[in-house]
Amino acid sequence: MMPKTWMNLGKDVLLPVSPLQVAAYLHARGWQQVSVDRDRAATWTLPARDGSEEDYFEALLPLRTDFSDYPLRIADLLGVLAEAEVRAPQDVLESVAATNSDILKLRLLGDNASAGSIPLAESVRLFQRGWDIMQAAACAAVSPRAAYSTRKPDRVREYMESVRAGQTRPGSYIISIISPVPPNLFSASGSEVVEPFERRVLRVLLGGLHAALTAASAAAAGSSEEPFDGAVARGVSANLCEGIADLVEVGGSGFEATCEWSLSRQPPDDVPHRVVAERGVAPYMRAAAASFRANNPIEDAEARGFVEKVSRSKGANRGKITIVGSVGDQPRRVEAWLQGDVYLRAVTAHKEEMPVICYGLLEREGRGYILKNPWGFEVVE
Repeated sequence: MMPKTWMNLGKDVLLPVSPLQVAAYLHARGWQQVSVDRDRAATWTLPARDGSEEDYFEALLPLRTDFSDYPLRIADLLGVLAEAEVRAPQDVLESVAATNSDILKLRLLGDNASAGSIPLAESVRLFQRGWDIMQAAACAAVSPRAAYSTRKPDRVREYMESVRAGQTRPGSYIISIISPVPPNLFSASGSEVVEPFERRVLRVLLGGLHAALTAASAAAAGSSEEPFDGAVARGVSANLCEGIADLVEVGGSGFEATCEWSLSRQPPDDVPHRVVAERGVAPYMRAAAASFRANNPIEDAEARGFVEKVSRSKGANRGKITIVGSVGDQPRRVEAWLQGDVYLRAVTAHKEEMPVICYGLLEREGRGYILKNPWGFEVVE
């Protein structure tokens, strides 16, 4: 029979828990493996909290997931862990499942979220902005820049596909974003072999959030954008600043970001584990984002819109077009020089008033923008 505290979890919840996952969790929590019964089970013990050698906890870890009673044995083990840690059983199970994951938690501040629920539309915005700041940090982990286009590096896209949403939490309104991280490997000297990209993303995110908020305080005191410019190397970008501003406005009173670091790796000691953004920072974040985008070239920028103007000198092979629309989320009027048949397609799009897409290096030129080295011009049918 399923232990009472675990009856409502069911086999479908307990079966996916792997022996390796549990073993890593036990080791990280100070348990010791004392014996192994061939490939069937391993016995782990934990000294009692009062240090008594006689009074200790003992847990049996099943090693064969194909045995029919595997979920029941896992339930027994989790029940022992819940007693040893004096925690709710569901919390223990979530911790075991996240042994090889860093977990970002975003908590909305203020009375609007104190009841543990928010309007559905704001919940959607919260998850979307959580995605945005994670993606901005992943881009900065690849290469710090003042702004990123809508086209992201393959490494960033692959990473974002691995990120998962966890259960929401009571106590204001909290969402969890789970970032899987490989277990630690050590060299012969005992140091980490290499920091995985997944861990670097969360480290850059917490450091970038702190740097952006510090820059906002400095800008408020001196009315200068220079503090933001100096923070780009620490992961601050237009994308991150826009995400922070939107997150602050979701609940109306700001947000708190914390990270529960994977138990299978040492937590980083060079970033804050808690960052709080209050409502007053939003205007500074939006101003910084606008400045970043206006004054820094953006590689692989995607210009979308309609061809407003075309011009070409008689007998010339290339011609200039003007696209009126947007680059990312920003309204823009962008010029580009196109060659031969590509220019002729732009002329057709202009005559027939059809939308177009074009990519290139977006730079500020005078009071306008130019798309240098344009490529991928398409007429959207």
